[in-house]
Amino acid sequence: MSETTVQPVPPLQNVNEEAVIEQQVSDEMLHLELEEASEVEAKLDILLNEGLNDFPDNDESKIAQYASNIVQNSITDQTCTKHVRIIKAYIIFHMKQTPNWDPKVVTRNTPYDDTRSVAPVSVSLTTSGDELIYIFVAVLHCNFNSSSPYTVVSLCLTIRDSGLPTRFHAVSKFIIGLEKTKARQGEVSQSAQALLLDDMYCLHDYCMMHHSLNNADRQCGIVQYMVFLFAWLLVFRVEEALSLTFEIIDALPNERAYFDVDLGIHKNAQTDVSQRMHLCANDKDSKICPKRALIRLVALYGENHDCTGLLFLVINMNGTVTTQPLSSTTIS
Repeated sequence: MSETTVQPVPPLQNVNEEAVIEQQVSDEMLHLELEEASEVEAKLDILLNEGLNDFPDNDESKIAQYASNIVQNSITDQTCTKHVRIIKAYIIFHMKQTPNWDPKVVTRNTPYDDTRSVAPVSVSLTTSGDELIYIFVAVLHCNFNSSSPYTVVSLCLTIRDSGLPTRFHAVSKFIIGLEKTKARQGEVSQSAQALLLDDMYCLHDYCMMHHSLNNADRQCGIVQYMVFLFAWLLVFRVEEALSLTFEIIDALPNERAYFDVDLGIHKNAQTDVSQRMHLCANDKDSKICPKRALIRLVALYGENHDCTGLLFLVINMNGTVTTQPLSSTTIS
């Protein structure tokens, strides 16, 4: 009787591993898009656009001139020179690879064009590796203006157009990879826009319900949490939320279940239409209810406060409301 050969048992595979990865990508798409928008807003203010003369003087080719024209139509006057150079390098790279490539058209191939262009563009600009995420944001910014020129960043959450590059699975996976690289290098995101719902719950409890808080700490927490809540709901950076004033809030007590926030004209908008955001009461989830947050703030400031000027003021160690505006360094 021949001896039975025992086959080695293959290692157990986690059948859910791929599903977990896919779910991670799906869950972090919005998270990273908001962080991406914050990166753009933060860096576009560093340098004002100095014109297209910053490009190499010896590049007089038709491709270069065509790229310059596209750049002028894809960005606003407030876009920094570095952003301009990245977009031009991106266009030139693809037109050299594919002569009939059209930078003004966003197709299903656009996200893959974006991801494969980042490394060559970074080399052409002699850019260090830690700036790859910025290059990719600039490329997406160009595509976003091409696909939706009248759409502002705060509305991108509702867009389901398959042509919008930031909605693509490949783009989200690419950004996740860049974010993980940044994390390994020790960089920590300072963006409030990238907060998730669970983060807001934790922040709410930490600021106002933690067992170690005294009365002054809770009063300070009311203001601090409202800053992050408004930044989260309005798709703002913390610095932008801190600049909000009572004058731009249109609230009618006991008459409607929402209040308006007049944001003015967005600096990247191509129309002169002022933006007004509705912040609705949330009775199902009181922790993220903007009306409750506003009521708490007004009650904290007291009857003697005239409800004018900046929304967010410093609360001192005694729990007293001061006239000093809250800053990003104070809140961190």
